[in-house]
Amino acid sequence: MSIITLTTDWGQRDYYVPALKGQLMSFCPGVQVVDITHDITHFDILQASYILSNCYDKFPKGTIHFIAMRGGKRSNHTPGEAQGYILVKCRGHFFVGYDSGVFYLTLGDEEKEIYKLNISPLQPIYMASEQLCSVIASIINGTSLDTLGTPANELLKIYNAQPTSDKLTIRGNVIHIDTFNNIISNITKDIFEKIGNSRPFTLSVRNYDHTLKKHHDHFDEKEEGELVVLFNEKGNLLIALNRSTAASLLGLKLFDPIRIEFAELQQS
Repeated sequence: MSIITLTTDWGQRDYYVPALKGQLMSFCPGVQVVDITHDITHFDILQASYILSNCYDKFPKGTIHFIAMRGGKRSNHTPGEAQGYILVKCRGHFFVGYDSGVFYLTLGDEEKEIYKLNISPLQPIYMASEQLCSVIASIINGTSLDTLGTPANELLKIYNAQPTSDKLTIRGNVIHIDTFNNIISNITKDIFEKIGNSRPFTLSVRNYDHTLKKHHDHFDEKEEGELVVLFNEKGNLLIALNRSTAASLLGLKLFDPIRIEFAELQQS
């Protein structure tokens, strides 16, 4: 059975999602449609890419991922060749949607095949959905990809902010706040261990400073309501208040700065 996943910013209140599912099932009888999420903040491709990049490869190879959203205007991008509606094959998975930057944010520089679809980019996705569903049906039926679109060399490239560091300090940003109000940063375990070298550190967010001997391995190392600093499955630094709402109580929002300062090495 073929699998199609859906990622949208359409919400669940209107008819848009069930209408799209109906089209997919009409074009692709017997297909399994899986909702990744329909609760992306409108036009927020950073949020969409974070969620999609953390789960798409858990699906079987051959899965088709339909990203039914368009991003807002952004300045931190390099114009790509593709843009418009595209089809991407990467790591045995297929991705279909509008080239808003979400594909590059999700897949990065992984080796990939890119095809620009002959669908007017002036159409919003809900109007282009019938043509996109036809493309998805053709993929399922084994149609050669190069007959579905024009090969392209690059995606529209949009870059996430990267952490900076020196011998004692790492400076990063909040890149996601999950449904538990946990704070996920762009500070990775690799850079943390390289700069930190097992030293105690002070975590600074807004007007809050907290000194720790080490990062935690799991939430229940601390009592309820206490600060927990650990690394998630993808190696991103996560800040939480055990069984509480860290982002709300600490007053943090997306892109807010996070600073980690390590203790100086003791001179022998």
